This record gives sequence, structure tokens and C-alpha cells, in this order.
Amino acid sequence: MFAPLKYIVTDDDDLLYYSKGKLEKLCQRFAIKEWKRVLLPGVSGSLSLAGPQVSAACSSIIEDKECRKILTEVGRKLSGSASEPLCYEPALKQGNFALVRAIAKCGTMWPWAGTAEDSPFKHVVWWVGQTSDSWLLAYGDIANYMGDEWQKAMDKDKASWWPSRADAYIKLIKAMSEGALSDDWVGLAPDSLCNCSVAGLRASCFDDGVWRGPLLHERKVVELMLRIDCIEGTKGKKEVCGSPLWVRQVDRPVPGTYLTGERKLEPVNGWSVASSENYSYAIADWCDGTWSNPRWSPCYLPSGPFTPQGVPRLPDSNQLPQLDDIERLLSEEIH
Repeated sequence: MFAPLKYIVTDDDDLLYYSKGKLEKLCQRFAIKEWKRVLLPGVSGSLSLAGPQVSAACSSIIEDKECRKILTEVGRKLSGSASEPLCYEPALKQGNFALVRAIAKCGTMWPWAGTAEDSPFKHVVWWVGQTSDSWLLAYGDIANYMGDEWQKAMDKDKASWWPSRADAYIKLIKAMSEGALSDDWVGLAPDSLCNCSVAGLRASCFDDGVWRGPLLHERKVVELMLRIDCIEGTKGKKEVCGSPLWVRQVDRPVPGTYLTGERKLEPVNGWSVASSENYSYAIADWCDGTWSNPRWSPCYLPSGPFTPQGVPRLPDSNQLPQLDDIERLLSEEIH
């Protein structure tokens, strides 16, 4: 039932993205030689791995399975690294690889003013969302997005997030784009964060107010193995950004706060207009098969936030949460 964080990539995983170039670099770094020479799907070329060459006519299914084995082997090597071990929340470290879970949207972003037709910005795919402890901004090469959704996105005249200008953040966007499109792990240029911040970039260029084009995927729970380029902030919710090796969709319940089906409208001071903003929704926490802490979410009235009286019903112990109803992720202990 419960889906713990694991670096293993199985044949059943819904893999949304993996970076073929970055995978090759990690295979070279760890001298992975036990796998066959594998042709990566959709690319003319192959990983420089020792062993007999697989025929170019081999099916994409075989290629995909072999690449998942290699991704798992890379994860195992990273997990056992003494110098830069694979890290998890809340102990993330800049410059290390990390395995994180997030509720995130995925799409394209570029400013409509000053972005040339052949700009590298148009080849970057972004994940924007929240982990249990941090805000997350991840960026990769859109050509590595699985399926053909990325081609549809590339055909659009406008981005998913399409701010009019982003002058204060152009250096940072450029540095992140270079990290996304490079086959190596280049990190952020030293001057890219001068006079700006990751938090400011996220608020200015990935706000719902500049959401104008189609997304590659809507809000969903995903897991990412990424190299952390920057951690911003020391108190409260931090900003974490980096380029992923792979991203997969989660399809089983995870620890979180979920909507549990009830809603309540309570007029206050004569305010009785039924709108989504003045409904309060029943929520509860779910972890390791157990529901707890039933409560009402606050509703927002002209007089300010308001929480109804009473306690909503706690879901039955055998009722599994639906990922579509998740409000936020809860921290979990990693062993």
C-alpha cells in the first residue's frame, strides 16, 4: 500500500523523464561495465558501456528495461558513495544527489519579451511544486521527457508559464537552462544569483497569474532523483533547485494530508454567498495505513480566515487515500 522512497527504478514505474546524457556521465564516473551496450530510446547514439553491442534493431521495450537497470545501478552507486552520498529530506546538501518526493506541475517557461525563436529557454522543461519540507524547482531537457507530450509543447507559440518579462532573473534562468541542457552536472554560475533569488524567480515566473499555456502534466505526486544546485534559506520552508536524472509518477498512497470528502459552509456576519472560497473542507493526515488529526481547512471570508466549529468524521481505517485528494506531503523517516 505505502510507497517508500527508493532509488530502484522498476519496469512497472511510470517513468516521466530521464536524462540520457547525464546518465552516461554517471556511468563513466562509476565505471559501470557490467551492462550491455544499450541504445537509448529516441536517440541515435549509445551509452559508452563495455560489453557486446546490442543491435540497432532491438525493440524499445528491451532498451527501456535495460536503461532502468542502469538507472538503478547508478542509484545504488550514489547511495553507497562515501564522498557524496545520496541524501534525503530533511538533510539535503547542495552539490549532492538527492531523492525527493513532491507535489508538482510540469511545463515550459520563457518570457515572451526578448525570447528569440531559437532560444535555449524553449528547450527546458520545469517541475514546480513542494516537498514535505521545501519549495522545489527542477529543470531538465524537454527532449528527455517520455512520450510525445514534449513535442506538442514545443509546437506552441506560448509557454505553460509565460511571464511578460523576467529581466531581473535572466542570468538565473540562463544558468538553470544551461544546467538542464548540458550532459554534465554544471551547477549554477557564481554570478547567477546576484541581486535575485530562487524564491523571487518562482514567485515571478511560475505563479498561477502567468500560467497561460498547456502543461506537460498537471499537479501530481512525483519522485525525482536530482543533483541539488542550490538550497536557499535557513529558516522555515527552503527553496531547493536542481537538475534531475529521472522523474517518475507516484501511483500509490504516500504520507500526506488529504481531503476526506466532506465540506461545510458556515455563514459568518451575514456572509452566506456559496463560493469555493467560503467552503471549508474536511482534511486528515494519513501515514503507514493510519488516519489521524481530522480537522476543517480554513475558509476565507471578507472578515478574514475562518474555521468551522466541531471535528469532521475520521475516515475508516481500511479506507485508502486517493492521490488526487492530497493537499500536502508529510515528512517520513528514511532508514
